[in-house]
Amino acid sequence: MKLFLSLALCMVGSLVADEFPIEGTWNAVTTLPSDEERPATVVLTKKDEKYEGVVSTSNGESSLKEIKISKESVSFAIDFDYNGVPLTFTVTAKPEGEDSLKGSWVAVGEDGGELATGDWEADRVIPEVSPLAGDWKATAEDPDGNELAFDVAIAEAEGKFSGTINSDDGSLTMKTVSFEDGEAKIEIGFPYDGQLYPVTITAKIEDYKMSGNWVALNSDGDEEASGIWKAVRPGAPTVEGAWDVTATMPDEAEYKAIYYFESGDDPAWKGKVVSESGELAFDKVEVEDGELVVDMELPYDGETVEVRVKAKMSKDGKSLVGNWVAFDGSGQEAAKGAMKGYRKTES
Repeated sequence: MKLFLSLALCMVGSLVADEFPIEGTWNAVTTLPSDEERPATVVLTKKDEKYEGVVSTSNGESSLKEIKISKESVSFAIDFDYNGVPLTFTVTAKPEGEDSLKGSWVAVGEDGGELATGDWEADRVIPEVSPLAGDWKATAEDPDGNELAFDVAIAEAEGKFSGTINSDDGSLTMKTVSFEDGEAKIEIGFPYDGQLYPVTITAKIEDYKMSGNWVALNSDGDEEASGIWKAVRPGAPTVEGAWDVTATMPDEAEYKAIYYFESGDDPAWKGKVVSESGELAFDKVEVEDGELVVDMELPYDGETVEVRVKAKMSKDGKSLVGNWVAFDGSGQEAAKGAMKGYRKTES
C-alpha cells in the first residue's frame, strides 16, 4: 500500500524546496527561564538573494546575523552585551501555518557554552487593508440578461471612500461609497435615454469577489429596473502555476512533487503532477473561492484506485494547506494524510 500511495501522489524523490516566505514584520515573544515574556518586533527583508533583518525591543534595535531560511525552519542570531559580557542569542523556529513561527532560543558566551534557553514564538503582522479599496473588473446584468462590463476604481482616505466606474461609454463618479459588515453600497447617477437615474449597487465582498445587485429608481423614487452585479479583483491570487507540494504519509514519511495548474474554458481547470517517478495528468481539478479539489485515478495491482486532494489557498496566494485521501476499489477510504504546498518561484 505504501508503494501505491507514493505512486498515486507522485511524491517520490528529492526535489528542491522553496523557502518559507519570511519577509515582513513579525511580533515576537521571548520567554525567559523565569517565565517572564519579553516582546520584540522582527523585520526581515531580502535583497540580492540575501536576507537582512533587525529586531527592536525596549532596549533598542539590533541587526540579525546568520539568517538561514528553508521551507521547514527559520534561524538567526543576535550579538548583544549583558552587563559587560558579550553574548550571542540564537533563535531556531519552525513555521506553523503561513503566519506563525514557534521554536526556542539559546544564549551562549564567548567560549560557546550555553548559558540560558527558552521558548520563542512570533506572529506575522498583517497590514489592515479595506477589502473594498482598489481596482475591480465588474459586470452588471441588464433586465434583458445582457452583461455590461465596467472598470471600477475605489480609493480610501482617512476612513472615507470615493471612486469611479468606467466603461467604453465614459466615466461615472460615485456619489457615495460605504462599506460595513462586509457589504459595499455604492450610489451613482446613471444616464439612460436622456435621463439620469439614481442607481444603488449593494454587494457582499468575500475572497476577492463582489456579488450583489443594482437597482435603478425613476423620478418618483420607485424601482425602474434591477439586475445582478458582480466584480473580481484583477490579478487576485489564483492557483494557476507551479507548486512545490509535500504529502505526509500515515507513517509520517514525506513525499514531494510539483503540481502544475492552468485555466481553460472546458474544463475550467486542468493540471498535472511531476516527480522523479514520472508525470501524471489530473483527472479533475476544481477551484472555487480559494478551495482546491484534485482527483486522480490510478492503476494499482490490477485495480483502479482513486485519490482526492483537497486544500485551501492562503489569502496571499502563496501557500496551500489541506489533506489527501486514497480510496480502494470499493470506494472505501484506504489511507489519508496531510498535504501542504508553496507556490514555486523561478530560480
